[in-house]
Amino acid sequence: MNKKARIRSSILVLAVLIAGALAVLRGQLSPQVATRSASAPAASTKASEEAAPTPGATPSASAAVNDTPNAETLEEMIRTGMSQLATQDDVRKAVTENPHGVPQELIRSGVLLGQIAEAVSKNPVLEARAVEFYSECATSSHLAHSIRALCLARHGHHSGKALSPELAAKVPESVQKLAGRAGL
Repeated sequence: MNKKARIRSSILVLAVLIAGALAVLRGQLSPQVATRSASAPAASTKASEEAAPTPGATPSASAAVNDTPNAETLEEMIRTGMSQLATQDDVRKAVTENPHGVPQELIRSGVLLGQIAEAVSKNPVLEARAVEFYSECATSSHLAHSIRALCLARHGHHSGKALSPELAAKVPESVQKLAGRAGL
């Protein structure tokens, strides 16, 4: 990977991290809410948000009973989210269309990864399942390298272990280097 490509990858990782952090600060927007088109009527948006609260979101007064995510909530985030993570093809297409912007696919992925991290921080019992998810994400060759790197970094953070030889064999060196730069 040449120097330009490494810099670009580092910038994309940083953009995804920032998007995930913003999602947490804004009350855990779901990927569906974050990507809703501007043409959607405000009333229907508000009604759908109230009808289906986002896992990990700041609860409304009627849902303030328990905002701690459970295993079922995490499984739902993982099941629906894995198919929404940015692929290499998604990023290539977005960069071709707008070479100076951050692909929306990466932002949506950052939001999802932020939601999962927030769920684990609120309920540490979910950590083992999150480590499995991060491992699956990091080894999925069709996903964008910056997303795989974030998953690998989160895997290391939550597992508390150095990269195992088995996992290292399944993850390209370029992704491992990006994960090291993410420094999570």
